[in-house]
Amino acid sequence: MSELYNSSITTRLIDPVFDKAAFRSEFRFQPNTAYLSNLRLVQFGISSNPDQPMNPALGSYGCIKSIHLFDGNQLLDQLLEASTFLSFKSIQNTNDNNLSLNRFLKNNALGYVASGNQTIDATSGLPERDGIKVRTQGDVKESDKKGWIELNQVLPFLQAALTLPTNIYKDLRLVINWKNPSELQDVVKTRRDAVLSTYEGSVLIADEMNPSDQRMAVMNNFNGLVYRPIEHDSYDLPAISGIATNSTSTQSNSNMVKGFNQKVLHKLLLVQTPTDNTTWVSGTANLGLSNQGSQALYKPKYQIRVNGVNKLTRDGWKGHNQRLAHLVDTFGENNIVISENQTFLAQGNNYIDTSTIKQGNLDYTALEIQERVDELIVDVERVGVDKNDALNQRIRINMFGEVQKELVMRSDGRYNVVYSSDM
Repeated sequence: MSELYNSSITTRLIDPVFDKAAFRSEFRFQPNTAYLSNLRLVQFGISSNPDQPMNPALGSYGCIKSIHLFDGNQLLDQLLEASTFLSFKSIQNTNDNNLSLNRFLKNNALGYVASGNQTIDATSGLPERDGIKVRTQGDVKESDKKGWIELNQVLPFLQAALTLPTNIYKDLRLVINWKNPSELQDVVKTRRDAVLSTYEGSVLIADEMNPSDQRMAVMNNFNGLVYRPIEHDSYDLPAISGIATNSTSTQSNSNMVKGFNQKVLHKLLLVQTPTDNTTWVSGTANLGLSNQGSQALYKPKYQIRVNGVNKLTRDGWKGHNQRLAHLVDTFGENNIVISENQTFLAQGNNYIDTSTIKQGNLDYTALEIQERVDELIVDVERVGVDKNDALNQRIRINMFGEVQKELVMRSDGRYNVVYSSDM
């Protein structure tokens, strides 16, 4: 790849052929050439009047509703429920990267610092527990802040492809669906009643291979590829009602999910999305990550059954930190601090600055499946608490699955996109 960059690449700035704020932008590629797959989208974001901070996890990414890569009418890859997944991708970074890079590329407000001075209690002689607290670095304002995204980080087709020969993909086009003003209300911070829109004028940056033997080889020797797109399905946990005064009530749910049937499923991510905006709206402001993170449940228990066999040992996963450990095992390092994956941590305000960090916003569940799915059942148990609307509300379980597809070349130079039949 370095050789290509040194001698054979022209960077193109591609303007959209269709561009409408709060609706859609479409970009098209030139035929009979070849591009590298490291596409970058820039100059997009949220316009707000009056000016205000954006959702801390999403920043400029909060304006994206979905992303689609087509060849004519053939869908190559897509990301549905984009802001929910991109919020997760934002925490899938080191603390240093979120502080030093993503605050400027994504305009989010992730990344944590410890601040304060350690003091000693004069009576006991012991250190004060609240002397030093963890907090976020601070909000990023919306004004003139536009985002930058590497599309191969969210479209696995691009990560697997490396090059995009447009003699094969003859009508290659990228479509971005933007959120409308009512949807943007959940991805700003202080003024849901502001005049909200997305920007027009986003630009796609693409590296085109110059005419050369290398480009000719890429165009003439393409043999197809195997990739793992992220597909989506969801179901709802109904609200818990009829709880006795000053009591609790256990709810058990078993749901058959059909969106991954007859597909090889590698990784599975479950996101607990709140649906009652009274639990994250105060006046005109959104609290914490609003409905863009993953709401912690009270005493949750998960079990996943694939083809009649439990994937989790014994009674399934019960503890918040048990699931956090498996999240790291499945997807790698995550930028989550103490209490963000729990409903409430006793005396948590001794350790975190609760004015910038809200407990219970980042409680994800993930595991490796690594088999072809004929039947997928998800069992979730949780406990409702009297007078606690956040814990009792209807919860949407958004499921993002890494499945396996193949692009198979035919003898006539065309291709088929199919789901892989085996690992």
